[in-house]
Amino acid sequence: MGEEDPFELFLTWLSPARDAAEDKLKALRRRLIVLLDLRGCTVSEDLADEAILRFVRRLPSMIDSFNTDDPIPYLYTTAYHLHLDHIEKQFLPLPDGVAEMPQPDGGADVEEEQLHECLDKCLDGMNGEDRELVLAYYQWERGGKVKAHKTLAHRAGISANALRIKVFHLRRALEACIDECLGLRPPAETE
Repeated sequence: MGEEDPFELFLTWLSPARDAAEDKLKALRRRLIVLLDLRGCTVSEDLADEAILRFVRRLPSMIDSFNTDDPIPYLYTTAYHLHLDHIEKQFLPLPDGVAEMPQPDGGADVEEEQLHECLDKCLDGMNGEDRELVLAYYQWERGGKVKAHKTLAHRAGISANALRIKVFHLRRALEACIDECLGLRPPAETE
């Protein structure tokens, strides 16, 4: 069929038993969040998810040389560097010509309309399954969100935590697409 899904490989690597693997994943994520919280991070959950995603992406290429069953030292280091990057980005100096930068001439309505157009364009560019997942994941407000997310995870055959990580990854790709559409970042290079 093709290569094994890196996330499935990661879960199998944590434990051959799916429930035990999901419990270990939750514990790893919790430990990373606590570590980042103790460092004063304001986006601990997002950075913990990103650290896990980076490990998951790298695991297939390093699984044979990885000497331990415990990825936490690697994840701590990755989360630490992500936190440093986050702090650095918060304090980037303003560009030299900030006073000469053109001001938006259309107002908030035009910007919001452009944002909606870009969102629609980027959602249309996603495969149907991912688009439906993202839309379903974010449609609920406080009250029914937890139950709806559990239902989505059950339908997808994954844990709620795995669903959260998958949606985080999809959201990051969607945000990048929107930024590109709005001209906030250069177009992604295609290979």
